[in-house]
This record gives sequence, C-alpha cells and structure tokens, in this order.
Amino acid sequence: MRFVIAQRHLEAPGGSETFALTLAEHISKLGHEVVVHALKLGLAATLARQRCIEVVSEEARLPQDADATLALDRAMAIDLARRYPAATRLYAMHNSDEAWLPPPEPGIVAATLVPNDRLELLARGSAGSGEVVRIRQPIDLYRFSPRGAWARARPKRILLIGNYLQSAGQRIGQLQKAWSDPALEWRRLGLPEPTNEVAEEMAHADIVVGYGRSILEAMACGRPAYVHEHSGSDGWVTTETYQRLEADGFAGTGVRATPDLAELREDFARYHPDLGRVGHDFARVHHDARMIAASIIALVERLGRPAHRHDPSALQALRSMAEGQLRAVLLAEEYRAEALRRRAEQERLTMHASQRYWLKHAMRQRMDRLRRLFK
Repeated sequence: MRFVIAQRHLEAPGGSETFALTLAEHISKLGHEVVVHALKLGLAATLARQRCIEVVSEEARLPQDADATLALDRAMAIDLARRYPAATRLYAMHNSDEAWLPPPEPGIVAATLVPNDRLELLARGSAGSGEVVRIRQPIDLYRFSPRGAWARARPKRILLIGNYLQSAGQRIGQLQKAWSDPALEWRRLGLPEPTNEVAEEMAHADIVVGYGRSILEAMACGRPAYVHEHSGSDGWVTTETYQRLEADGFAGTGVRATPDLAELREDFARYHPDLGRVGHDFARVHHDARMIAASIIALVERLGRPAHRHDPSALQALRSMAEGQLRAVLLAEEYRAEALRRRAEQERLTMHASQRYWLKHAMRQRMDRLRRLFK
C-alpha cells in the first residue's frame, strides 16, 4: 500500500510533527510505502530523513498514485482529494481551532482520527469528518524507553518541555517559585531552541513537566510526568488521573482549576519515583505506535475506495479558501510570538537594569559607611 502523509511544516519538532513522523515510520515498518509531504522543512525533516522516511516539499515529487492519504490540516486534505480522487483519505485532528477542523464538505475524507475526547466531540459535530475514529497518541516505545537508572528518590533534575514556554511565563514562573528547592536543577527544551534529542534529555531527568505528547514520551521513558503548561495545570500522571488526563489530551484543562502556590508545593511533596513506573506501564499498554499504525492500516482496508468523486475545480476553490484562512491564523500566531519575544527581552533588560541599580545602591551604602568610619 502506498501512503501519502501531509503535514504542513516539518521545522521545529512539535506535537503534530512527531505524530506524523511516528505514524510514517511505523506504517513503513509494516511494509508499506510512505511519502511525507511538507511545505516547509527544517529540523523535524532532518529527523525524518535520519529515520529513512521519504520527505518531499515539491508537489512535482509526489507519487502519481496513492492508495491512502492522511492529512493534518484542512487545506492539504482538500488538495489530496483533488490529487488522489481514488485514494482512501483520512484526516487527523490535533488542534481545536477552526482552521484545523476537518474539511467542511462531506466526502473529502472518509474518516477523521482523533487522539482525545475533546477533539472527538468537535469531530462528531463537524459536517465533513466522515467516520470519527478515536485513537491513542502513538509513541515509539523503543526510542522512548527507560535508560539506565529510574528517577531518584529525592528529585534533582527537572526538565521543562514545550514550544510555548515563552508564553507560559506566569505559570512556569509560578511553578519554579513553588518548587524553589535550591538543590533542584531546571532545564528547558523547545522553542526558540528546538532539539531532536528529547529522549536523551529525559533519561537524565527525575521529573518531566510539559503537556500533550511530551507527557506521554516522558511516561514511556519511565519519568514521573507533571502536566503544567501555558493552557493549565493538572499535576501528576497517576493511576487515578491517567484516564481523565488522556481524555483531555494531557492539555492541562481536564482535572482541576488553576492551583495556587500552596497546591503546587503540595504536589511536589507528593512526588515519588514510582510515578515513573506507573506512567511507563500506561504508555506501554495503550500507546504502542506499532499497534496504532496497524489499526490505521486495518481502517483503510475496511473503508475501501471512495464511491464519489468531487469536481476538481470546486475542490480547488475550497482549498484556496481554507489556505487563506489558515495563513491568516499562522500569521497572527507569528505576530503574537514576536510580541512575546519582545516582551521577554524587555523584561530581561528591565531586570538587568534593576539588578545594576541595586548593586550600585549597595556599593554606595558601603562606601558611605567606610567614609563615616574614617572621619
């Protein structure tokens, strides 16, 4: 079977990028031909090629025919329907914003894959979703696995993971204030300095703080995982909380209201290295990428070829509308990110200036005391 997977950007590694590449790799391991199409390439594309995944950015290099397609944004899904009218076409949701919902016209995709209950609800309410299929987030359990020692009885290293840490500001600062033990070492991964060495960094951490797929990757590595990011804070993944957190996509909005400093300190007091083993068991049982890839192949075979073909010119017009909407959303995100970068830089400069002021003030006070002594 020839599979084309369309992911708009393969630049900085993130949730949708790693989702697409994990499925591509494991579908390929099942003996199927996979081509990943992305409009912008970068570090994530480099990672894909290191894993022997074929990545193309030019439409001219796409195969003439495909048996199945999987798109992760609305405009690319419509384009695949125009290019491959005889293929079994799937859509994967990873965002609740309008621009990332399934194509609005029924029949463009045969089924929509949803990795949590929140997105499932939206997909079932969308006219063009086709069959809605609830899946678990696929995690490569060989790449993300316990390495060496488990977490320490007394935590020493905390790893913060996320591409929104700059916008997390107050929440991350609040957590660091609550967990203010001077013996703790903090490390950050994600934008503006993305990396492909996530599993290696997790191996040295006692606690991983993040949200979404990073939480599942931490669980697979046997690290105690703490859901806390720009969107909210739900705390530790435990036997009691896993089901609710997974249903919410580990987004930080599924279990509790925003905690105060006292609650965050209580969370830290509840740390136990066995939380890593608990998470590892859940990841191994429910999130094995091999099994999820096999279930998607079975879905394609069951759905069969589409019975209806859309007018190519109508699809082109619909694609142009979806592309325009998506570009407006992405441009707005770029403006917000730039504003956050400037604000962070201004705060850094202000803090630096304040530190210099108080240093000079302390030095003046000391000089005044010395002068009084020698009068």
